[in-house]
Amino acid sequence: RTGNVEVAGPDGTLYLQTADGGLTPKAGGNLAQLVKAEREIAEAKRVAGVADEIPATSAIARDGLREDLARQAGIPRNLVDQPSSIWGKSIDDIRQSFTMDGATVTSVPAKASSSGNAQVFKVEGSATGIKEFQYSPSTVDNLNQSSHIGEYYKITYEDGSKIKVVEPSTYRPTFLGRDPIYDANTIYLNPQGQTVVFNPSNNTWVPK
Repeated sequence: RTGNVEVAGPDGTLYLQTADGGLTPKAGGNLAQLVKAEREIAEAKRVAGVADEIPATSAIARDGLREDLARQAGIPRNLVDQPSSIWGKSIDDIRQSFTMDGATVTSVPAKASSSGNAQVFKVEGSATGIKEFQYSPSTVDNLNQSSHIGEYYKITYEDGSKIKVVEPSTYRPTFLGRDPIYDANTIYLNPQGQTVVFNPSNNTWVPK
């Protein structure tokens, strides 16, 4: 024995092991600090009534499992902070994201003046502030193309503001002469979540 081995006793006191196998009290040292910290944490938990682990049957655990399963299934669960996460999702995926939180989603008939290409859905009772979402598939290869041609998603909020997530190389705005006209009160994003503007010189949407 070298006498340098630190041992924590049952009472949390730190001892040095002596050459003959005995123990002598020692204050300080890394182990002593660790033991002290562990005792303080345990006492704080006891006073606060905090359990060491969350039971698998608790509401917190069930909600966590539900969110994990939703993410694994590709359901977008943070459309407020990451609206571009709607990109690539099916209508069912988006619908489930809202209904999981108690909202109601219903289909809205296409406007007579539209191409009929878009799928529009009304959202009611959502805490996200979203009142409507729309998906418009690409018509690049169609004989009768839609006015915007390229694929896009549109999210409309209760305050009237909108976000469009567009396919940068094929989505087309409307024009006044050679100048692109942007929809009022609308932010345009690419699938990566970057704010984009239209570049007429190469007919693509580029980061702002």
